[in-house]
Amino acid sequence: MHSGAGWSDPDAAGVRSRALPARSALRQRRQRQRLALDADAPGLWPGDWRELAADWLRDSSERVRWERVLGRAGPTRATLAQHVLDALLEAGWIIVDEARDVRGHWRPVTFAWVDRARCAVALGLPDVAALRRAVAVAARASYRDPRLDALADGLAGRAPTLALRRFALLRALDIWLAQGRHGTRRQFALAASGDSKGLAEADWRWLDDSLGLASLGIDAHAPGLWLRAPLRLQLPTGMLDLHTLADPLALTPATLEAVSAVEGAVARWRIVENRTSFEQAARARGQVDGVFWVPGFAAPWWRTAAIALMRHAPAPVRIACDPDPAGIRIALAVGATCEAAGLAWRPWRMRREDLAALARRKPLGDYDRAELARLETDPQARRRFAGLLDAMRSDGEKGEQEGLDFRP
Repeated sequence: MHSGAGWSDPDAAGVRSRALPARSALRQRRQRQRLALDADAPGLWPGDWRELAADWLRDSSERVRWERVLGRAGPTRATLAQHVLDALLEAGWIIVDEARDVRGHWRPVTFAWVDRARCAVALGLPDVAALRRAVAVAARASYRDPRLDALADGLAGRAPTLALRRFALLRALDIWLAQGRHGTRRQFALAASGDSKGLAEADWRWLDDSLGLASLGIDAHAPGLWLRAPLRLQLPTGMLDLHTLADPLALTPATLEAVSAVEGAVARWRIVENRTSFEQAARARGQVDGVFWVPGFAAPWWRTAAIALMRHAPAPVRIACDPDPAGIRIALAVGATCEAAGLAWRPWRMRREDLAALARRKPLGDYDRAELARLETDPQARRRFAGLLDAMRSDGEKGEQEGLDFRP
């Protein structure tokens, strides 16, 4: 007795079969399938069965060739592969096409998944559809710190598990920054994940390469504001004469908070992002101007300390950052802090011509393109950096300011 559409009645394992068109009578083909899915079966299989089945699921092909499966399994796992194929068939997860060989034995040719997503879940793998829905929800989140939006945009198209992990990291970082916290990598990891060693090294590199850990208040040591200026600072313990120093030095936020008065004046305050460029500018201009190093995106302590000192000796501000999207964002953030303190500012060495003058430029990355798109809709960015924005958009390149000369 046979069921409809040419299918046979189920055998003892519940598997039915039907003939497929063959090229000749000597090359018979058939298709085999079990109608009912056994969702519990994969969880009862040996670990090596589940591991091999999960490996097959990673093949995105609609129809998987058995010859290819055996080639990847190798001679030592050919028998294991046959066991897994039979188990998947008898649990209803695949449809198998077979052909008779010259000895009359049926051999697998291809197989197709009945429900790939559900099988993955049954094997204990992540539910990709659910992960993608979660990613879509996480991508709609907003952040109090404007630096994080472009990082979030740059997660589009990434693997769902990676994107979700980093969205969670950005949420924790937003809270850390809003609270004005400062600490070591382990302290931040504990705050972000509940485990002082809970962040992957790849995630640390992602944050450091994109924003700089120091700018996020994450450092191994007490923070210090690097500067050179022709000033004398009045402290509770006496006068600190910066004018006598030929090189820049670092002062802690606590030291700068204790300054009660300043003697001397600066022609301009110059704020430089790249450390090498800062040292060059400080040595060349520090006898007349006040020169600060801003280590990437300025942390709250940096902004507080720098503004406190600049208020003691007001002067126009010039801000020099890398000629790239992140550099523009850093300059805008520092500039906004200056404006709030009543200090006028403008960019320094951040024109289209400065980018073009660099001997070496780099192509824009995912983060750069996401940030560039945001900056082009920012009126303040367009007003101050229109030429540089246009050059990056048209040429698809960015630069680093250490290739520029910051001497007089």
